[in-house]
Amino acid sequence: MTSAATRSQSESLPSMIPEAPSMIPEAIAHVGGSCAQTLPGFGVPSSPYSFRTFVRGGFDLVVVGLPLMDLGIVGTRAAVAASSAGLGFGAAKALVDNGVFVAMCGRDRARVEDAAAELGALAIPLVADVSTPEGATSFVAAAREALGVIDILVANAGGPPPGTFSSTAFDAFAPALELSLLSSVAMCYSVVPEMRERGWGRIVAITSISVREPIANIILSNTARAGLTGFLKTLAREIAMEGVTVNSVQPGAHLTDRIKKVYGDAAQPGGTLRAGDPLDFGQLVAFLCSRQAAFITGAAIPVDGGGFAGLQ
Repeated sequence: MTSAATRSQSESLPSMIPEAPSMIPEAIAHVGGSCAQTLPGFGVPSSPYSFRTFVRGGFDLVVVGLPLMDLGIVGTRAAVAASSAGLGFGAAKALVDNGVFVAMCGRDRARVEDAAAELGALAIPLVADVSTPEGATSFVAAAREALGVIDILVANAGGPPPGTFSSTAFDAFAPALELSLLSSVAMCYSVVPEMRERGWGRIVAITSISVREPIANIILSNTARAGLTGFLKTLAREIAMEGVTVNSVQPGAHLTDRIKKVYGDAAQPGGTLRAGDPLDFGQLVAFLCSRQAAFITGAAIPVDGGGFAGLQ
């Protein structure tokens, strides 16, 4: 029997959360009497943690071992692009840690399967190349097939090759725009209609601090990500009244393969005191997907350890 307190807590969750797909029953705990199972991948809490229950389709879903701050997204479904490593992996991990089912992708099957295995039963690995709009659209379709619905989209893709104006051919701009602008636009077109229909959704795009202050030697990335930020702001304002938020996060120097490739092991192109941790970065992404972030939309948030010296 579910108590009134438990039922009240249940009703705070997004009402559109569907039944768990049959392919991931091991990721939920069915409760009978006083018996409950711990959600795989969370382990035994070593400090005070929350005990979260909601009622769905005649059974109780109990998630144990979640952090004390409840983001209100337990049981929601997320597609996190380019997430086998780096900032995408950090975002996927933060969402999984908060009880979200996550479809993650990468081009290398072994790498994305290893990443998903590290995150546990809530993570579903998919092989996809999101460097083109077609590939990005295919990833979203595969994620929807695996999850049933998509409540959260983390739009992400690798960056184009480094270069200056003098060293970059004009023909290099078209593939760069596909990778760092149009692929994310395509993913938004794939998820926004269903989010608007349900009246709830979260879109977070990973861009770059270069949107605020162009970075030397990455002219292609500077150009594409600025365009994406304009698109996201426009979209956010168009759908702000429909329960769907659209935000971007602007990473500075983080310890990722991309940064090391462009700048070497120093990884301090912006003059920050230290390079960031992709796992810390992921926590902000998860918060922007939360119930508490419902009034944050159209924001472009720098995450650069103080490297950007401007006031806005």
